[in-house]
Amino acid sequence: GNPNDPAIADNTLNLIDPGFGIYYSNDYVFVGFSMPKIVSNTADGRRENIHHIYSVMGTTIKDWWMFSQVETSIWFRWVRYNNPHIDLGFKGQFDTSLPVWMGLYVDNTFAARADFGVIAPLSETIDFQLAVSYTNRVSFFNELGGVFEASNSLLIK
Repeated sequence: GNPNDPAIADNTLNLIDPGFGIYYSNDYVFVGFSMPKIVSNTADGRRENIHHIYSVMGTTIKDWWMFSQVETSIWFRWVRYNNPHIDLGFKGQFDTSLPVWMGLYVDNTFAARADFGVIAPLSETIDFQLAVSYTNRVSFFNELGGVFEASNSLLIK
């Protein structure tokens, strides 16, 4: 290739944008708070003054109906210059050899979300979680369509 070609020039930019979060849970309740993007750098190196604040709280119920565990939650999300979002959620985990869970959530903008996930133990202290999520507005006039997401994470006990 041509090292002087602007289409393949090295436009690498390293940015530091730390976040902060704290989470507590026991067998009955959970509560958390986080503030990602504290510095709020953009991809082109400018600094935005747009902060995100998330807070969640809920309760855990063991062995209810057909679920080995149920979580009900309230999740508060606020991004500067936008209206706050409040999600009400229900997540049920099935008692199977490989733990599987499903969740249903609705927020104050009439968006509904359905989640499905599986948790695979890697060791006595680490689990691998794979989840998929679909979100859509509860309206026939949704111009943006639905959103499909997939995520994975390591859960350290």
